[in-house]
Amino acid sequence: MTRTLRAAAALTAIFVGVAPSIARAETPPFSDAETLAPPPSTPPAAEPPTEPRYLRAILVEIGLLAVGNVDYLLNTGARGGTPRPGDRRWDLRYDWPTFERKLSGDLWRVDGNQFNTNYISHPFAGTMFYMGARANDLSILESAGYATATSLGWEYFSELREVVSVNDVVVTPAAGVAIGETFTRLGAFFARSRENVPNGVLAFLFTPMRLLLDVADGRSHAHAPGDRNGLATDAWRAFMVYGGPRLAAQSGSTPEARRARGSARGGVDMRLVGLPAYDGAGHASVAFRHADVARFVLEGSPGSARLVDARFSTRVVPAGLYEHHVEPDREGRLRGHGGFVGLLVTFDYTVHDLDRDGARPLDLVVTTSPLGVSAEHTLHRGGLRLRSGLDVSAIFAGYTPYALDAFRARARSPDDAASALPSVLAEKNYAHGLGVNVTPSVQVLLGALDAGVRASVDSIQALQGLDEREPRPVGRISDRRVVATVWAGLTHARSGIGLRFEGEGRVREGEVHGAAASRSEIAITGATSWRF
Repeated sequence: MTRTLRAAAALTAIFVGVAPSIARAETPPFSDAETLAPPPSTPPAAEPPTEPRYLRAILVEIGLLAVGNVDYLLNTGARGGTPRPGDRRWDLRYDWPTFERKLSGDLWRVDGNQFNTNYISHPFAGTMFYMGARANDLSILESAGYATATSLGWEYFSELREVVSVNDVVVTPAAGVAIGETFTRLGAFFARSRENVPNGVLAFLFTPMRLLLDVADGRSHAHAPGDRNGLATDAWRAFMVYGGPRLAAQSGSTPEARRARGSARGGVDMRLVGLPAYDGAGHASVAFRHADVARFVLEGSPGSARLVDARFSTRVVPAGLYEHHVEPDREGRLRGHGGFVGLLVTFDYTVHDLDRDGARPLDLVVTTSPLGVSAEHTLHRGGLRLRSGLDVSAIFAGYTPYALDAFRARARSPDDAASALPSVLAEKNYAHGLGVNVTPSVQVLLGALDAGVRASVDSIQALQGLDEREPRPVGRISDRRVVATVWAGLTHARSGIGLRFEGEGRVREGEVHGAAASRSEIAITGATSWRF
């Protein structure tokens, strides 16, 4: 939508300018490693009680749109717009008949913008829209409404050359909630932790808008009791950085494809839970609605010549039901059980080199879920904890169909192949799709031991029939991705230093109009980790 650096600079100026004038008011490796901090007995007071500032939030949204409009008008072609042959730079054809067709739904289509425009720029914009409202103390639901309204405003009034993009209407606000609320919870956690440079830097990185407005308002955060690392103890956390060597072997018809190759692997995994007595002794039976479960993952594996694996993922449970009944026995060991079920919103950006023999390009899959369900149950039996979970999500995806090259190789000519594909797939080599993600997991914790297994299954069908070009034939364009992970490790309780081993199996399959392709991979990772 906008150029990230220019937009960020201009946005900062807008915030600083408008803030004083308005009255103030209110699944990755080793991913479930346990925190060293004690569980909270009461939900965290992440933010002091304040009144929502609806007017200032509107002004922030208008400022965001203004920055985007300037960039769009100056860089329409470069930003992925759709000027036609013969168009002049300012000949935007914005008239009532066009607008009326947008209102009626006749001009609602999936667009053919660049992949990074649709699945990097728009999620970034949605995050700004959402956090602009949250920074003004609007609720999660209200902020999601502001992000949706601002996204629709962009589609109807700003992208003058383009149709109303179905993919943008879904991805922009949904990714905004998933990323924005996860970052909001993490930023608030570091803001109320001990006042020091690391916590201040992390609070600003996760919630720059909020801290800028706090400075303009002269508001400071109350600090919660902290542990020896200075991190707040009013919420359960599992924060970890990790890194180590990874060895992977892939299926294939040639020795080059099957040859095992090594790379480095590292990342950060941050899980934050604000439910009362979570993972500890206590009793609770509550309905929560303040995104008390949030998680952020960033990891990658650079190869010898290029990135072979990377993931940026956020997931948040904004509301749900929570039951927890755990008591110590005569020997002080915990017995009982607890768990939650709630709504789930996710954003997941992954890139993986499944074809190191060069048979196919990098496998790129981005999924956004505005609607899912997350369930978790933990059984305490003395020193043993058995934690099971299940996530089920409806997903909107931008991805590279795995069998695309196989279909093109079977076609009589490039023109025949192009005419049989959705225009965005024929021209930009990616597709928009709908599907489902199912992620079950089981984890066993006993003293310093942490072991478990997790599987993530994505099933995606290409979205056809809403092409912004001429109608195209509708056929079978389907993809499936399965990633199964098993891990085991030990962690020193006092220092937080640990050693982990992980095995991962990955299967990728695709079909495009009868042409099929598949590839599998097995990888082993050994890593040192630090939980903080």
